[in-house]
Amino acid sequence: MRRFGWGPVLAGVGIATALLYFIGMAAALPALCLAVKPFPALALAAWAALRCPRPLGRLTAAGLALSALGDL
Repeated sequence: MRRFGWGPVLAGVGIATALLYFIGMAAALPALCLAVKPFPALALAAWAALRCPRPLGRLTAAGLALSALGDL
C-alpha cells in the first residue's frame, strides 16, 4: 500500500488559495486578497521543510515563511 504524503495536500492548498487571490483581484475584493495572500508561500514553505530537511531546505522554508509574514 502506498503511503499518502503531505505533498498533494500542500499543493492543493497552495493552488486553491492562489486562485482565490486572483479571483479577489479580478473582483476588486481587497479583503479576500489580504486574507489568502500568505497561504501559497506558507504551503510552499511547509513542503520545502518536509521535503528537504538539510540546511538549504530549512533556509528556503524560513525565507518563504518570512515572505508570507511580510505579506500579512
